[in-house]
Amino acid sequence: MKKLLTVFMILFLVVGCTTKQKSVEIRQKKLKESVDLKAGFGIHHIEEGYVYDGESISVDYDYEVEGRDTVFGLMIFVNGVPQKLSNQHAENEVYVFKGKKEDKKTKQVTFVPNIGNKGEKLNMHAFLIADYEVVSSLKDLKNKQHVMSCGTTTLTINKDINNLDIKEKNDYQVLDYTEDLLSLNKEDDYFENNLLIDFPKNKDGTYNKNEEITIKVTGRSDTYRIWILEDLKPSIDYYVSIPMNKSIQFKWLPHQKSKNIKVIAIPLSQELPEESGTLVVK
Repeated sequence: MKKLLTVFMILFLVVGCTTKQKSVEIRQKKLKESVDLKAGFGIHHIEEGYVYDGESISVDYDYEVEGRDTVFGLMIFVNGVPQKLSNQHAENEVYVFKGKKEDKKTKQVTFVPNIGNKGEKLNMHAFLIADYEVVSSLKDLKNKQHVMSCGTTTLTINKDINNLDIKEKNDYQVLDYTEDLLSLNKEDDYFENNLLIDFPKNKDGTYNKNEEITIKVTGRSDTYRIWILEDLKPSIDYYVSIPMNKSIQFKWLPHQKSKNIKVIAIPLSQELPEESGTLVVK
């Protein structure tokens, strides 16, 4: 799979949602030593999908860690909407847990869907963020917050549910490709298979307090929910449609106390390599 990396982009990994793990090597330089983190991730029952019959849905997932300890943040989206995940300790849209060096384990979370109607079959994505830490400078960010995605599975709704009141935004612009994007798209129809999240006015990867940030998304034509995570927690989503051979762009004013902005785009009709972009407050 072709990928585009810039100074503010986060390394991205797509793995198959099976119990067979694939890993990515993450290099983090500290002093004169190089520490490698290899992390694998996959949820069970990717081919069969999941069914909601009125009881909480249990999701087993495997993870594997080599090289050094880390902290993970797990998120599950149904039709692009984050679910509140439960375990014996808490309920939250992000389940945070420690991954110890040499761990190779299976864990479980449960959730009750907050979107959908009886008879629908919805897309379901699982994400795992490695090095789940809020940092206050690019120097501290280093290679952190790598996103691993499980691709797409399904959730069939057989019982009525209480739908979440989603306060989505849809005020965005549709733009023609710029010269830099045209040069990319000449390479085997790049944007039919890739998604690029860009911060065109924040090329150094930072933003200033009380200033709007501009977010530009280019990629495969589809309808997306684009989530802004402030300090690694879901804040607001944009419901957008990206036309063929076009980009979309919108502006967002982060909360004053937010140190990190992360953006994740989730396609609603097909599987696609989701990309993630991050900014750090100056």
